[in-house]
Amino acid sequence: MLGLTFAALGSVAQAGVIREYYRGTRAMGMGGAFIAVADDEQALFLNPAGLAGIEQASFHYAAVDIASTYDAALYALSNLGNLGSTDGMMTLLEDAVGKNIFAQTQFTPTLIAPNFGAAIIMDAQATLNQENKVAPDTIFQLQQTNGVQVGYGIAIGRGKKSRGELRIGIGAKVLWRRGGYRDISLMDLYGADAQFLTRHTGGWGMGYGGDLGMQYILNLSKRMRLMAGTVYTNLGDVNFGTGSPAPDSVKGNWGIGFAAQYKMRDTKITVAYDYTSLLQETDWRKKNHMGLEIALPFLTLLGGINQTYISFGAAMNLWIMRITASSFGVENGSFAFQDGERRYQLRIDLKFDL
Repeated sequence: MLGLTFAALGSVAQAGVIREYYRGTRAMGMGGAFIAVADDEQALFLNPAGLAGIEQASFHYAAVDIASTYDAALYALSNLGNLGSTDGMMTLLEDAVGKNIFAQTQFTPTLIAPNFGAAIIMDAQATLNQENKVAPDTIFQLQQTNGVQVGYGIAIGRGKKSRGELRIGIGAKVLWRRGGYRDISLMDLYGADAQFLTRHTGGWGMGYGGDLGMQYILNLSKRMRLMAGTVYTNLGDVNFGTGSPAPDSVKGNWGIGFAAQYKMRDTKITVAYDYTSLLQETDWRKKNHMGLEIALPFLTLLGGINQTYISFGAAMNLWIMRITASSFGVENGSFAFQDGERRYQLRIDLKFDL
C-alpha cells in the first residue's frame, strides 16, 4: 500500500524556494521585516549594523527558539514509540503520508555589548512534506548546524547636534553542518531500515561565511524616527565541501529595508518593510515582508505579512526572562500561494545585564 501511494507521487520544482539560515521569533512575528529595525541580540544574525545601536551589554545564556507545524506536533506525540527500530521506521513513513511535518530547535547563547556581539548556534531541523496538492512530492530533511558567529558595528555621525547617523556592521562565522533537503525515491522508501537516516544525512562539513550590513537612522523629532538599511548575509554562500551526500549550503541573501518608529511615553510603535532575496530567481511576491510592532512596558504585540502570508505574535518581558511566541507562513513552492505552510515558533530567552 505504501509503495502504491508513493508510486503515484509526482515531482514538484524546488527551484526558487527561500530557505533561511536563521529565523528569530520576534522578527518572524513582524513578517520577517527586520533589516532596518535590528536593535536587539538578533541583530548579530540578521543585520550586524544594528550592533552599533546597542546601549546595554547583556548575556543571553539560554536563548532557545522552537518551531513546528501543527501536523508535526500531533505526529510527534503519536509516534514516540516508533523510533529506533526497522518496523518503527516503516510506521513513521506510513503515518507521514499526506501530512506537513516540520520541526526545528535553535539554541543561540549570545553575548552582546555596544558595537559587539558573539554567539554559539546549534540548530536541528526535520522535514517530511507530502502535502503539495498540485503535484505531490516527498521532501525529506534532517539537518544539523553548529557554529560560532561574531559581529562588530560602528556608528558614523552620532552626536548631540546630529539628527542622523550611519551604522556599518560586519560579521563572520564558522559553521559545521550535515544533512539537507532530499527527494525520497520509491526504492528508498521500500528499503527503509535502521540506516535510513544516516544514508540521507551524510557526514559533517565545515564552512566559513561573512555578513555585511548598513543602517541609516534619521531622528525627525524626539518621538519620531525613520530608518533604512541593507544587509548581505552569508556572502558568496557558505559551502561545506563535497560528501555523499554533501550538506546543503547556506545561500547568500541580500535585502533592503525601511522602517518608521514613533515613541509616546512608555509605548513604541514600529512599522517596517523589507524586500529580500534580491539575487535569487523566484516569485517577487515571496520577497516581500511587512511588519508592525507595538511595544508596551511589559507586553509587545507583533503582526505582519511574510511571503504573502499573515504573521502575528506577542512577547512578554519578565525581568530576567523574555518569552516570545509567533505564527507565520512560508511558501514551499516556487510561486506565491502554491504550497503554503504555517509554522508556530516560541522563543525563551533567559538573560542578565552586564
